[in-house]
Amino acid sequence: MRRAIWRLLLRARFVLWQHRRHDRLVIERGLGLPLVVLPGVLNPALFRSSGVVLEALDGGAVPAGATVLDLGTGSGVLAVGAARSARSVVAVDINPAAVRCARINALLNGVEDRVEVRGGDLFAPVAGERFDVVLCNPPFFRGTPRTPFEAALYSTDFAERLSGEL
Repeated sequence: MRRAIWRLLLRARFVLWQHRRHDRLVIERGLGLPLVVLPGVLNPALFRSSGVVLEALDGGAVPAGATVLDLGTGSGVLAVGAARSARSVVAVDINPAAVRCARINALLNGVEDRVEVRGGDLFAPVAGERFDVVLCNPPFFRGTPRTPFEAALYSTDFAERLSGEL
C-alpha cells in the first residue's frame, strides 16, 4: 500500500510540474553544468539521484587519472562529471537516444577527448576491460519496461545482473 501511494505521489508531481521537461528536447542547467536532454532520455534534473552522485564526484570520489565506467549513462551527466578528474570514461547505455545524448553532452562540456560512449547492455560493450571506478544510477523501480525510456526507470533484474557481473 505504501509503495502504491508513493508511486501515485511521484506521478502527480510529474504531471503537475515536470511534464514540460520530459520527452522533448530541453537544455538543463540545474546540475551545475549545461546538458542537452533528447526525447526518449531520462532527464537527470527531474530526479535527485544524479545531483547526489555529482556532489560525490566533485568531492573526490573519482581519483585523478582514474579510468571510469558509467553504466546506464542516459544523458551522460555522470560521465561528464567524472571526466573532470578521470583520465578516461567509458559510458554505456542500451538506449540509442541516450548514446546520442551522452555524446552531445560530452562535446558540449568539452570532455569528448576523455569520454567514449558505447551502445549496449551492461558490461557487454566493455567485455574484458578493467576500470578503477564503476558508476551506475540504476533503475528506480522493479517492473517491466515497455519502452527504451522506461528502461531507465524499471527493471525486473537489473540489480541481480549488475551484482552477478561485478
